[in-house]
Amino acid sequence: YDRVPLNPELGAKEDSADWSKQKITIDGGFDNERLPMYLFLPKRVRPPYQAIVFFPSARVNTMPSSRHLGDMDFVDYVIQSGRAVLYPIYRGTYERSTSADAWPGEVGYRELMIRQSKEVRRAVDYLETRPDVIDRNKIAYLGVSQGSAAGVIFTALEDRFRAVVFLDGGFFLDEAPPGGDQADFAPRLKRPTLMVNGDYDFTFP
Repeated sequence: YDRVPLNPELGAKEDSADWSKQKITIDGGFDNERLPMYLFLPKRVRPPYQAIVFFPSARVNTMPSSRHLGDMDFVDYVIQSGRAVLYPIYRGTYERSTSADAWPGEVGYRELMIRQSKEVRRAVDYLETRPDVIDRNKIAYLGVSQGSAAGVIFTALEDRFRAVVFLDGGFFLDEAPPGGDQADFAPRLKRPTLMVNGDYDFTFP
């Protein structure tokens, strides 16, 4: 993808007992779309921080607004441990989800994966512009469910991640479209990877 200017726009900060949260919007890199993201910075720890790029589960695809973020129980402990978390609002999630994204068809599915992959990489681009708070040499990826399954593709394509964590993921059981098969990308993921699954997961048995 082309590393065009990010043109970041910073929103107001919100503070809680454990972290500060700030909405940031950057150019998504295609179709003049803007990519909203939420940056969480821990308190009681000095920067620069190790950073996590987060990709949530499919439950957020039908949530109407990112004003109330889902899946925070998968990242709150990460922030409390002293790490920064960047939570992008990817195409196909929250208010950026359309009926075409929900039932994309084979070609549409592949195009959505390409867009989301670019947005993951744009998120890393942004973190690298923040040496005031982020250690660019310690950026990792954390995906849950759909963010874990698709994360096999995203992380194989992005070599700036120093570590990868997949929670509740696996290979999709239906036939993958050409260019979107996880099995083609998995051997190319060379970073240290932790995969956590349950014995009785009905989606990824």
